[in-house]
Amino acid sequence: MSSSFTVQCSLLPSCALHHHDQTPSTKAANFAQIPSWVSLKFTAPSINTRQIESGQVENVHLVSLSKQGKLKEARDFLKHMNEAGVSVSPQSYKCLFEKCGLMGSLSDGKFVHDWLRKTIKSPPEFLENDALQMYCDCGSLSDAQKMFDEMLHKNLVSWVIIISAYAQKGILKRAILMFSHMLESGIRPNSSIFTSLLRSLTEHSLLELGKQIHSYLIRTGMNSNVSIDTSIANMYVKCGWLEGAKLVFDRMADKNAVVWTGLMVGYTEDEKLEEVLELFAEMVRKSVEVDDFVFSIILKACAGLEDLIMGRQIHGYSVKLGLDSEVSVGTPLVDFYVKCANLESACRAFERIHEPNDVSWSAIISGYCQVGNLRNVNLGTQVHADAIKRGLVALLHGAKPTIDHYDCMIDVYSRAGLLQEALELIKGMPFEPDAMSWKSLLGGCWIHRNLELGKFAAENLLQLDPEDTASYIIMFNLYASSGKWEEAAATSGAGLPLATIACECTRVCV
Repeated sequence: MSSSFTVQCSLLPSCALHHHDQTPSTKAANFAQIPSWVSLKFTAPSINTRQIESGQVENVHLVSLSKQGKLKEARDFLKHMNEAGVSVSPQSYKCLFEKCGLMGSLSDGKFVHDWLRKTIKSPPEFLENDALQMYCDCGSLSDAQKMFDEMLHKNLVSWVIIISAYAQKGILKRAILMFSHMLESGIRPNSSIFTSLLRSLTEHSLLELGKQIHSYLIRTGMNSNVSIDTSIANMYVKCGWLEGAKLVFDRMADKNAVVWTGLMVGYTEDEKLEEVLELFAEMVRKSVEVDDFVFSIILKACAGLEDLIMGRQIHGYSVKLGLDSEVSVGTPLVDFYVKCANLESACRAFERIHEPNDVSWSAIISGYCQVGNLRNVNLGTQVHADAIKRGLVALLHGAKPTIDHYDCMIDVYSRAGLLQEALELIKGMPFEPDAMSWKSLLGGCWIHRNLELGKFAAENLLQLDPEDTASYIIMFNLYASSGKWEEAAATSGAGLPLATIACECTRVCV
């Protein structure tokens, strides 16, 4: 007989173990459903009768089921353990509560909690806190509050869990009320509670509450904590008081990356772009670690300022750190160069991205479309031909294209004189053409004096937008440029007064 020992035997009390030539009887547990994972099988020297009596093997299996997210199997196994008289260890309960919370499985969590209360008359505080955290993680604050109220022994962790849950859900009145009750009970709060409260203050109307919390922290001497100071500074940023955030920032002896980026984000959103550049320069001087998020912020600032020189320096720094090929840095680089009207550099930055995402493709397509909108572009140049080619590749093989992407490409084709290609794109795209689709084609027809296709585009455009002034003006110009003055005059009768069209016509022709 093999010397291996299976979990089948471990559910038996020690007295049920027989000699190797006898067949042991088992409980009603369906062991055929136990997964064939390696650790359930041991060689004879690795396990003894004491381990079997204490239920270590069963609890190992229960923990394994919970970690795998097999909560239904775990519930069934709990019942089998109960039938075999095997106790569930605190660690097993802890793992089950954690997994139920992570998976948001409230029904399984309630089952485990009920099982705990049924099998243990007075559960230890840490297990009650684990159950409380489970209810909060599952989003059932009513169950969490009910359990909290029923807890005979509440420690600091209990208060942290319930207050943080209310704060994270934005139920601030309740969070503050619970905080007051905690102080009345004589429990001194720790930094975790204040961090949760401060993170929940995200709008200007909550600024005064944030200031009160800040004052309390100063009075109690808890504001010297880096985590607390960072939370205060970020709270002021989110509440729109950048001056307060900067005061806290300047007084911090130790600044982590989070407080640097938080203040930079605040300045960017408030369009104080010069301040963003100054902060970044200070970060570099003080050798603060710069990550991809920082680069995305600073490049956005450079784009807003159209500061090509600074942006190129940032680009070079990102190359030095090997971050330019990351989509989180490469995409802002593309957007920066596009906004600075430097399509060539945008293309090079785009080609460096390892795995472009939808935003990356949208940025480069936008750049190609802007080429067509630049008055000084020679439509016969290789640059524009390359824009069409790359833009089409982006459209067909890159992101999930929207109607705006197609309209951009229709505009590029139309301005380049590829009017039939533009028309085919309109007919073949997986969207109903909108007014911009036909307007782009009509604009190209005017540039390249294609009257027949222009009439077709104008008819479709006016069906969608009968009040569109540009279509009447362009058709008047097209007829007039072809010497068809009667048709041009008829255009005024269909839409705008002749004087208005003549005025606009003069402006366009000039």
